[in-house]
Amino acid sequence: MKRIISLLLTVALLFSLCALASCGKDEEAKSATSSKSQSKNPSSTASKNTSSDVSSANTSVDVSSSVSSDKTSSTVSSKVNSTNTSSTVSEPTPPSALALPEYTKNSGTIKIYSSLMGYENNQWWNEFLGYFKEQCNGIVVINHVSWDGWENKYITDFAAANAPDLIYLFEKNWPKIASRGMVYSVKDLKNKGVLGLDHPYLVEKHDSVKSIFNLKGEGYSFATKMAEPVMMFVNEDLFKKYGVKSPSSYYKDGTWNWENFEKCSKQLTRDINNDDIFDIHGYSGWDANWIVTAAGGSLISIQKDGTLAVTMDSKAAMQGFNNIHNIYDTLKCAVNTTGQEEFAKGYLGMTAYMPRNMYNYLFGLNKTDKFNFNWSMVPFPIDTRTNKTNTCSGSVYAWAVNSASKNPQGCINYVIAYETFSKTKPNPKDIHLENYFSADQMKMINSCTQQLNIPIYQGVGTLWHAQWDFWNQLRKAKATVNETVAKFKPMFEQQVVLENSLATH
Repeated sequence: MKRIISLLLTVALLFSLCALASCGKDEEAKSATSSKSQSKNPSSTASKNTSSDVSSANTSVDVSSSVSSDKTSSTVSSKVNSTNTSSTVSEPTPPSALALPEYTKNSGTIKIYSSLMGYENNQWWNEFLGYFKEQCNGIVVINHVSWDGWENKYITDFAAANAPDLIYLFEKNWPKIASRGMVYSVKDLKNKGVLGLDHPYLVEKHDSVKSIFNLKGEGYSFATKMAEPVMMFVNEDLFKKYGVKSPSSYYKDGTWNWENFEKCSKQLTRDINNDDIFDIHGYSGWDANWIVTAAGGSLISIQKDGTLAVTMDSKAAMQGFNNIHNIYDTLKCAVNTTGQEEFAKGYLGMTAYMPRNMYNYLFGLNKTDKFNFNWSMVPFPIDTRTNKTNTCSGSVYAWAVNSASKNPQGCINYVIAYETFSKTKPNPKDIHLENYFSADQMKMINSCTQQLNIPIYQGVGTLWHAQWDFWNQLRKAKATVNETVAKFKPMFEQQVVLENSLATH
């Protein structure tokens, strides 16, 4: 161990000397990039995304709307990305923080689904598994499954005593596997004497999601793998071309909400060739439950006693359903597509996604063509008439341990080892948004992350697959919202009754 620490200190010293030697050149490059960017916009920064401070109507921190220019040359773009990355990456982790705790030294064997590892056959994974074996005496047995449907396979494998030791909790399996006693609560792990649950790598960035995976006052997750809000991406050029006030302008005014989203979306929607068919729409996105969450509603809710209840006829949920029906059927300012392709072609004013689903398009990465227009990012609009807690739609993944695992300590050790190894050699497949988005954009994303909510109905019974007819009828059926809800509510109630009957916690 002393030799490892000594080697790390030596590498850190050499890195510092190299950094000092190149400091002048880096500053000269930053200055040149800044000069070119400033010539385009006197108020801009040396960032690919020109930023201006704006106030938020729904958050308590100062954030900014960031606009990207397509008029910057590829050479400048390369320099800007480099500058943005260097300004947002944190300081190198001190070698002392990379020392593995003593309890990780005899980790034993754990089983994991390959879909959770992602790229177990590439060099990085092979190196990590070698590190886990050498440093922690740990062995990972990989059960090869696809990402699609693994959460249902877990139930089958659990019944056959063949389930992996370590899995993710997320909207497609929460809360059913916890209520059925298929994963340990954090309290259960502590009672079994598992060490490391308070390790910094397990608790950092966890505050924003630990209340989500909570049943009867007990948490079931640790070490957040990903927590990300849905954001709205805006084609600024399209709004400017047709003289419509853009979402970023509403956001700057502190008036960005659902009502103004509808207003600017409708104003932008138009038939440009007079064939009575709209060629440009204000919005499209893979929205499903996002609009209901933005109105403060939930189709199904967890009660204090841990049981589930259908709450889709609450005032907030009904407001969300009416909002969906209004933009798709009444105003016809939204189109039911996945959004990215139409947005890239300039046919959409707005599209909604998590940033990690958009960053390749925004920055032209991984052989993906960059959007050829100025773009900005704002939060997904909240309906302030019914959403009184400012909850945001999003997606969350966090680790959990199989309640039948014979080696829960090995699971904790694995996560700690993964995070430790990643500090010195990051997994090239991991997405670090801070390396691409500006500091102001990250502030906006992080602010929304603190208020995340997830659609738990998707993890109840078979509702993940059964939900689509409901949403499609809300969007385009001639039936009223009340008639559509009345028609489908028995389906949700049936699944809740089944789920409550299977609950053991």
